[in-house]
Amino acid sequence: MGMEALLARLTAKYLPMAHTAARDLFDGSMPMEDLRQEAALGLVLALTEQLAEGIPGAESEADIDKDRLRESVRSHLKMAMADEAALKKEDDRLVAQVELLSESINRLREELGEKPTVDELANDLGIQQAQVIRILQLMGEDIGEQPSEELDIEGMEERFKTFYKS
Repeated sequence: MGMEALLARLTAKYLPMAHTAARDLFDGSMPMEDLRQEAALGLVLALTEQLAEGIPGAESEADIDKDRLRESVRSHLKMAMADEAALKKEDDRLVAQVELLSESINRLREELGEKPTVDELANDLGIQQAQVIRILQLMGEDIGEQPSEELDIEGMEERFKTFYKS
C-alpha cells in the first residue's frame, strides 16, 4: 500500500476521534464547522508526522500512537482557537481605530469647513500618516499617491461597515 493510500485510510479511521476532540474543545469562539476542519487538518498533519518518522511496519494501524495522535490534534485545535482569538482582538482594535478616525474626519470637516487631509487627520489623532492611510484603505478609500491630498470620504463608513459584515 502506498503512503497516500495509507494516509487516506488512517485519516478516515481517526477522523471521528478528531471530530470528538473538536466537540470537546468547542467554546463558541469559532464556528463548529471551522473547528472540525481544523481537527481534520491537525489529524492529517499528525499522521503525516508519525508516518514520516519511518515507523517500522507502518502498514499497520497498530503502529500509530493513538494517544500522541489525539494530543497532536488537540494541540492543533488549541493553536487554531488562539489564532482565531488573536484575529478577533485585532479586528476589534481596527474597528476602534476606524471609529476614532471617523469621529476625527467629521470633527475636522466641521472645524475646517472642508474635507481634512491625511496630514491633518494624523496630527489630530497623534498617529503617523501611514497608520491613517492604512485605516482609510481598510475603509475602502482610494487616497491616491499624495498623502496630504483632500480625501473623498463620502460613504467611507458605509463601505467599511458593508465590508466588515461580510
